[in-house]
Amino acid sequence: MTARLFLIVAALGSWAAIASAEETVPTDPKDGRAAEENTSKPGEIGSSFQRPRIALRGLSLLFDQLPSTNLEISPEGGIAIYRDQGDFTLHIGGRLLIDAARYFEDKNDLGENFGLADARLELQGIFRKDLAYRFSGGIFASSDGGKISIKDLYVRYLGLRPFFVTAGQQAEPFSLEAGTSTKRVTFMQRGLPNAFAPGDTFGLAIEGSGDRWHAKGGIFLGDGASQKDQGDQGKGITGRVTAQPIARASSSLFIGGSFSLRNTGFDDDVQFENRPEMSLTEIRYVNTGSITGATSIRRLGVEAVAIWGPYSVQAEYMRARVPRANFGDPEFHGWYVFASWFPTGESRNYSLRTGNFRPITPKHDYGAIELAARYSSIDLTSETVFGGEEKNVTFGVNWYVRPRIRLMANYVFVWADENANDNGTVLGNDSPQALMFRFQIHF
Repeated sequence: MTARLFLIVAALGSWAAIASAEETVPTDPKDGRAAEENTSKPGEIGSSFQRPRIALRGLSLLFDQLPSTNLEISPEGGIAIYRDQGDFTLHIGGRLLIDAARYFEDKNDLGENFGLADARLELQGIFRKDLAYRFSGGIFASSDGGKISIKDLYVRYLGLRPFFVTAGQQAEPFSLEAGTSTKRVTFMQRGLPNAFAPGDTFGLAIEGSGDRWHAKGGIFLGDGASQKDQGDQGKGITGRVTAQPIARASSSLFIGGSFSLRNTGFDDDVQFENRPEMSLTEIRYVNTGSITGATSIRRLGVEAVAIWGPYSVQAEYMRARVPRANFGDPEFHGWYVFASWFPTGESRNYSLRTGNFRPITPKHDYGAIELAARYSSIDLTSETVFGGEEKNVTFGVNWYVRPRIRLMANYVFVWADENANDNGTVLGNDSPQALMFRFQIHF
């Protein structure tokens, strides 16, 4: 396993070295035409791809002989096939995240200290001009058993601009951090309250945005490939709205809220759990176990981001209530707050067209440096459910070597109470620490 990972890193490192000579920074990934992670506009795809000088030229020349069909290959943009008429595009990309950790254990063995955090293939583009599509799947988290699964599989209708309709498996629009791509999260692991985010499920959603707002909502089914809370999730509605009350040249404030209401059957169990902010450990200190007799799940969340130059502060609060027949109704909650600073002068770039962050573009040849610190808390003890309470403090350093290459380092302090015992499978009252590193590349 380790040897294979190093071979992959070496191959992608060579690919990245080619990119460093003529690297272009993609435009805003969402102009209403492309899928969420796309970084080019239909009809302009060739402009952001450099012709390969040393490999795959023969294949490129073959596509040049096909009427109105083009193939472009570059380390920074992956592979793109497109027609001059703009009625078909296909981007082939991917990402690789490899983590290593040094644990300072207290009472429990935290498990493996080297492995994959994410290895993913991504296909996306448009066809017939008004239909976009996206597929994303691969191996997610060695600590989850290295399962192969599909994250995104949907089509999007673009003919109602500025609104778009998406059908298929997609991330439910709940929470800023939960909706932030692993390519752009500030820390190696999302905060503890991410336990309340529904995850990726099958549904039908409508999305729209304006100069100072963004909104997305839809109807979603349960049992998605990567839902966060286990059990039959039934059917529900989920939505998120964000706005920009302050917009100045050097500073901005973004606020938002999320909700989710999902009905479940009387015989269905619901479960919330989350690992500490350590990407490789298999332990989930906070774990409700199966909550029996649940009739529905009700979630609420609020969020805020303030950005002024190289500084930013981001915070979220989330709450989940589980009404039960003939039992008390437990309520769980969690929150986090973190601050970020770029001593090299860059700034986090929030986009209301996506309700999320654009990539960081380094200002210097040596890249960009980001320093960050986060406090997060979650409480899964309520009524007859003793899932435990946990608090984490995480310090992080990010080096954006290139727009698509990042090195990360996190140091995490964990405090878990006596009920935070992974539903009785580990010892509670544990206070471990961890030093973690990540190599990340996407194309």
